[in-house]
Amino acid sequence: MKQRPSTIRAMLQASVAALAVPLCVVIANQILSNGSNDPLRGVIRYDLGTVAAGEPVDRDVAIVNPRSQVARLREIASGCACVVHTASDGTIAPGSSANLHFTFTPPDRVGPFEHITVIKYEDAIPPTFLLISGTVARRIEVEPETIEMGDVIAGAQVTQSVSVRLLGDGHDVKLDWQHATIATAATSVDGKTCEYAIEFSPPRGVPLGPCEGRLLITAQGREKSVPCFARVIPRWTATPPQAFFGVVSRGSRPSIVVQLRCQDPSEFEAFRLVHDLPPAFIVSPSKAERSLVVHITIGADREGLHSGTISFLREDEEVAAVVPVSAFVR
Repeated sequence: MKQRPSTIRAMLQASVAALAVPLCVVIANQILSNGSNDPLRGVIRYDLGTVAAGEPVDRDVAIVNPRSQVARLREIASGCACVVHTASDGTIAPGSSANLHFTFTPPDRVGPFEHITVIKYEDAIPPTFLLISGTVARRIEVEPETIEMGDVIAGAQVTQSVSVRLLGDGHDVKLDWQHATIATAATSVDGKTCEYAIEFSPPRGVPLGPCEGRLLITAQGREKSVPCFARVIPRWTATPPQAFFGVVSRGSRPSIVVQLRCQDPSEFEAFRLVHDLPPAFIVSPSKAERSLVVHITIGADREGLHSGTISFLREDEEVAAVVPVSAFVR
């Protein structure tokens, strides 16, 4: 069965309404698909190039009336609140033009964009379609967006590369992070990309635990703060940190094993063990993979509290760990 034109038109309008897209925009997409300006059909293309996200851009375009009748502006409609328009004149004489000023505020979403503005006239004059296009980029882009060094041994050094891409010329970089420095910096030929090497080197003896800071990049009045994280861990770790036997029955022979772990096994050759434990304790050191092992046994027959410490020392007398030891015999 052949459908009437009015029925087809109604179906098209219903489909457009369901998509919440103005019919004029659908028509504009069809007209603009030829890829060039066409004054007679009312097509204006404006390429903004690369623009910074969130930074308004002001431009002017000429609306030409190529017809033999006066064109009176009725409405300027845009499908996006990011585009604001102002026309210099509401009436355009035949063969003349009016200035259309628009302000485009790029969204934070980077990548190519297209926005269609429909300029409508009185007296059933066909509308003019303005297609604004370009690419949105961030003024400052940093990779990675977070500098995470992970666990860093006190006295060691780790390095991470940071890439900074800029939209525009000139920038400043400041690193506010304890125990960290910008070791090297290199800039691309076009000056748009900079590579930085961030070194984090906590010295021995610093407080252990989390260490946080930030890398601050400033360019063209914009700032980008990059969080920096690391956790300082000890070079040597005694496990358990304390050897407490608790209450021990007289004549029994309980033992506790203490391990000194080191990130670099080769350092174990430089260690020696000293202690001030009373004779009730028997201390038997040995070596295992990546650790020094100390077996502590108590065999006291005398009742009361027995206590002292075991110390792990390097050749330079640096104390790696001190382990308190105690037992109460009854």
